[in-house]
Amino acid sequence: MRSLCGHGHSGFTWDGVSRFVSAFIVAVFGYWGWDIAYSLNEEIGGDAGTPTRSAISTLFSLVILYVISVVVFIAYAGETFISENSELLLDALGGNVLGVIGAKLLVILVLTSGIAATQATIIPATRTLLSMGAFGAMPKRFGRVNRFETPGFATIVYGIISALVFVALTAISVDVLFDSLSSTGMLICFYYGLSGVGCAWYFRDTLTKSLAGGTVENITRLTWFVTDKAEYLSAQTEVGGAYREIFGKHYPAMSMVVVAGLVEDEAKVEIEATAQI
Repeated sequence: MRSLCGHGHSGFTWDGVSRFVSAFIVAVFGYWGWDIAYSLNEEIGGDAGTPTRSAISTLFSLVILYVISVVVFIAYAGETFISENSELLLDALGGNVLGVIGAKLLVILVLTSGIAATQATIIPATRTLLSMGAFGAMPKRFGRVNRFETPGFATIVYGIISALVFVALTAISVDVLFDSLSSTGMLICFYYGLSGVGCAWYFRDTLTKSLAGGTVENITRLTWFVTDKAEYLSAQTEVGGAYREIFGKHYPAMSMVVVAGLVEDEAKVEIEATAQI
């Protein structure tokens, strides 16, 4: 808000690259945590598409809430009021709109939101430490879960380090703390941008190879029909090579059925595939 309306200008007025970049970093920083559903994909119930639907719905919900909030604040209070109370905007608006009791309730809601934001930051990082511990990139203790099926040790260590960093930066200077937040926002911009480019490059051939939107990873079951079991087993090396050219390292559930004949008279093997898209 302060970046857009700090000098009483219209939110659509161009005030230079510096002010635009500052507002952009703050906006991106506000999105931090929306992709938490991807970090919890192994702990989420439902089908394989649940994490994706959760992340996308969260993203659009944030956009809608942010836009509505900005429009309502400017329409009700005006840019001058927002500029004069930019440090404690919600507190200043709460008393006027909700009254004394409502303003106190608003403070509780903000504190609850702060706790949620902390969780959204801790969960992805601790799940990353869990994976690194499980694969030997970090000490084995980071790869263990507690009785609640969560990475308890990684969470405690991450929380302690975060608290120490916060206290140290605050003790040095409040400006250092806010500069650190801006720097983190720049890193988030780089992370999101790099992820977007990486995803576009990785899936660059998906549209032309599968108009239905699926890939070999969507295949969940393969049933192999053969007419000669002995001949099939003797040719496993060749079959395996042909399989890896198409499927790579993706191995869904498979079964083999010996039949009297196939649809194609000259075929040695016919495969039935089941996919979930």
